[in-house]
Amino acid sequence: MEKFQQLPVNIVDNKIPDTNRITFVRHLESKYNEYKETIKNDSHYQEFMTTKSIKRKNELVEVLMKDFFTKVGIDYKT
Repeated sequence: MEKFQQLPVNIVDNKIPDTNRITFVRHLESKYNEYKETIKNDSHYQEFMTTKSIKRKNELVEVLMKDFFTKVGIDYKT
């Protein structure tokens, strides 16, 4: 079997800055999970899921997103 040439140890090490902390970011999935049970009966949501018109979907998504952010207590413009 042919031997591979060993790569220099610092090939990655010299390109990564020293780090002394890790930041964890929490996403809104759990808020959506709570919300999605209530939205199933919403007429806008039902229309969004059944319409084939992209134009109408774009109109409905605006309404649905505003509703979602209002109900979970997040500023929509953020």
